[in-house]
Amino acid sequence: MARAIQKACDRHPIRAVLVTGIAPVEAPLLAELRQRGIATGNFLTDDPWQPFCCSRWLLQALPVYDVLFTPRRANMTDLQKLGAPQVVHLPFAYDPDLFFPVAPVPTMASDVFFAGGGDRDRVPYMAALAAAGIQVGLYGGYWERFPETRALARGMADPVTLRQAACSAKVGICLVRRANRDGHVMRTYELPALGLSMVAEDTPEHRDLFREEGTHVLYFTTPETAVAQVQRLLADPALRQTLAQNNHRRICNGGHTYGDRLRTMRSHLMPP
Repeated sequence: MARAIQKACDRHPIRAVLVTGIAPVEAPLLAELRQRGIATGNFLTDDPWQPFCCSRWLLQALPVYDVLFTPRRANMTDLQKLGAPQVVHLPFAYDPDLFFPVAPVPTMASDVFFAGGGDRDRVPYMAALAAAGIQVGLYGGYWERFPETRALARGMADPVTLRQAACSAKVGICLVRRANRDGHVMRTYELPALGLSMVAEDTPEHRDLFREEGTHVLYFTTPETAVAQVQRLLADPALRQTLAQNNHRRICNGGHTYGDRLRTMRSHLMPP
């Protein structure tokens, strides 16, 4: 990758290089780009200190970027302590070409929809929903590892399957990833874009976006409160529809696409 970036910068009048996550761009190349007057930024889709991501070369490279964009407030201080010149909080977003309402598919119907990796700390939520008699449409990897969720797992979902499954459910549940120190996730934006009513894990970042409960989402803090909130929506179709419509408008009319995020990053890397 380093060679490809160098060749591109040699051939074209490049002003900035934007990297996503743990792409293998190391400190010497970043220093070279800075000497050439080329701004560099990284949108850190994952927490660099997560065991899956953490490595010496990455931690050495991060402070050499001109700007680090992070969707999680929890690691901003850590990034600043590394010596990063500028750390900017930039939330996730959604892709309007991938996430939009479609007609429900009867064979994919469920009471509650979740798509994401099978982390151990997410299992109690899915198990509690199933134990309460709620039909769970569960998609993503690793759920079959756990006896509590093995029978619920519907496998991986490509964008088409994800749209169909979400739009065939009555409620969507939004869990953050604790291993990633998330305060929100991509589904925070994608579920409303799909037109689905949502129960969301109660975090400061979700509160900043959705405000008080009952206008856009319902909040939960434990498996038990997640079950109660899902049951509340299942019993109240009018509330489901109101929340879904309000949230769809808030996200889809509110500058929350990845195009919007890219414009923000460009303004930092290439100010007018």
